Amino acid sequence: MIEDPLITALAGLTGLALGLFFFAGLRWTLRRAAAARRPVPLLLGSFAVRVGIVVLGLALVGQDRWDRYVAALLGFLVARIVAVHVWRPERDEAQAGGEDAA
Repeated sequence: MIEDPLITALAGLTGLALGLFFFAGLRWTLRRAAAARRPVPLLLGSFAVRVGIVVLGLALVGQDRWDRYVAALLGFLVARIVAVHVWRPERDEAQAGGEDAA
């Protein structure tokens, strides 16, 4: 049973913040890796840092309470949806609508 809805909501917001951090870091890393001479250390290092921070954040937020873990994970998933929607590659209008350009 959820004992304190405010704490659970804050756990969800924390999960959202962790997700935005994770996906913004991923976006930053991919942009830098495209121009890097040695992209593999950059990709692996960034992944390790992002995952470490997210796992630590989820562990601190959850505090062995299933409802907080669920709320934080749902917030993380919402952040993924937002990141995909906001940062998707731009398409030109002819491809977007399937209309002919004439």
